[in-house]
Amino acid sequence: MTYALINTAGEILRTQDFDAAPQLAASKGLRWVPANPPAYSDATQTCAPITPVTGEAVTYLVENIPLATIKTTTIAKVESCARQVRDQIVAGISPAEMASWPIKRAEALAYQSSSNAADAPNLAAEATARGVSLTVLAEKVLAKAAILAGLEARIAGNTGKHNDAIGALTAAAAVLAYDYSAGWPA
Repeated sequence: MTYALINTAGEILRTQDFDAAPQLAASKGLRWVPANPPAYSDATQTCAPITPVTGEAVTYLVENIPLATIKTTTIAKVESCARQVRDQIVAGISPAEMASWPIKRAEALAYQSSSNAADAPNLAAEATARGVSLTVLAEKVLAKAAILAGLEARIAGNTGKHNDAIGALTAAAAVLAYDYSAGWPA
């Protein structure tokens, strides 16, 4: 049987097999609560409410945690991974600069199709300040936009793939064992 170490916020800290769970809790100075089997329904994978126990963290049988709660916690971890990857990509870039990216991309596309500097006033001003041609700057903007769009597509796709897989699982142990670490852009 698998046990989950749950903190008072309801977050799953780690899981352990049946033999090691009580020792793990005791070694960390935590209370191990052997819950009596609650009313349980295989159809809904939910249990009766758990009586709160005071303390920093407590251990419960996984069967006492609703499957939906375990899925929600695991999906939140997937979303956190996606956020971390996105944050790494834009680390060191100011929010003001990032806010200008859609404007620059739109102007670069407009200029690319018309070759009219009036269609890209912000890029024209930037090109003048940099001392480069508007054509060169528009090409750089579009190349960077394509790279960023590709990375975002991979992040969003991987997030969705993991969330869909977690959503399809029907057993708490399978959700707890699910490895969502693969597929993220490096």
